[in-house]
Amino acid sequence: MSSGVNTTFDVIVVGGGPVGWACALAAISATSAALRPRVCVIDRGGVPVAPTGDIESRIYTVSADNLGWLDSLGVALDKTRSAVVEKIHVFDQQHKLAINVSAGEARKPTLASIVEHNALAAQLHRRCEALGVQFIAAEVKHTGQLDNLRYVELGDGQIFNANLVVLAQGGDRALLNELGISALERNYDRVGVVANFSIAKAHAQTARQWFLPDQSILALLPLPHQRGEPSVSMVWSTRVDAGNDLMESTREALCEAVAEATQHLIRPHALLNTPKRFPLTLSRVANPVAARSLVVGDAAHAIHPLAGQGVNLGLQDARALAAALSHAESVNGDYGHALLLGKYRRIRYAATLAMQTATDALARIYNGAFAEKPSPIAISATVGDAGMRVLGRLPAFRRMLSSAAS
Repeated sequence: MSSGVNTTFDVIVVGGGPVGWACALAAISATSAALRPRVCVIDRGGVPVAPTGDIESRIYTVSADNLGWLDSLGVALDKTRSAVVEKIHVFDQQHKLAINVSAGEARKPTLASIVEHNALAAQLHRRCEALGVQFIAAEVKHTGQLDNLRYVELGDGQIFNANLVVLAQGGDRALLNELGISALERNYDRVGVVANFSIAKAHAQTARQWFLPDQSILALLPLPHQRGEPSVSMVWSTRVDAGNDLMESTREALCEAVAEATQHLIRPHALLNTPKRFPLTLSRVANPVAARSLVVGDAAHAIHPLAGQGVNLGLQDARALAAALSHAESVNGDYGHALLLGKYRRIRYAATLAMQTATDALARIYNGAFAEKPSPIAISATVGDAGMRVLGRLPAFRRMLSSAAS
């Protein structure tokens, strides 16, 4: 670590993913230049690097509203490596179109854009660096309070102090416990398998999702052309054994499996990268705020990917942080003041809980047949189909989907 790095900051962000960097940007941009805080990001990895070559399999569907916020703060994304979403089509188990949302209906040019994980993180880092955010490559081992400040202790024993610590490092239960924040966790006993394909017919800027008869959920998201051909990104949420089968399939068999699942509406003809998988879990903190600290992103609210809302919830956290910290002058520039953290909680708690509850309920309905002890909510996927078709006819629901889940 350079000797020029401060040891006391206004805001320390633990975690250098897109949400962590977005929170750092929100903090340093929340007030006037005269009151600009000292902000630091600490992450055990290096600074994010913009990807080159083929599109990564780890991608996000970033809503138009969140993209507009990023643009307003000077974050410039490479449009040649992203694809816009103008429509969302959701199919039920009978392969009937249950929900159809369009940008036109939402009165927006687009609903969202598909952006790579590293591309988003790299551009956020670049903007943060330009505004003076410092970066420390290290692992945070402990946190606590001392002399009305929150401190973090690194793996090598160094101590850094801040008025506010933002935990944006998903899955770090030890730090959550030290903050005194309790979390509810549940394993869905499902995995998400991701991969990119070139396809026979253009995707028409449409994100598609199928709730399939085997209780798996297949999403195909538009990507920019790769190797001169239209392409899509797959996220297939399924049972662990079925996910293993997908991972072990030949390239040709995986292409055929996707084609069959969509009844050949989408016909992949080449796998563009090596498939990856990740476990699906629900994680919810009882309260995202503690003394001079708060928890954001997946560390606060990991959800089922069926709504494509993971990174959008995290970016909304960053926007709420900016709104709360914009009042820092009223508390003499104390960025960890309880009044500011209370504002953050009021902005985010109810909205996050509502999204988690909705996605969890739908996941239980469609996945209940495979649970060891099916929940009473898992009445039948047929009822779920009927309910989804009813919702798909309601203009208010489609408007909500276009603004919140796009």
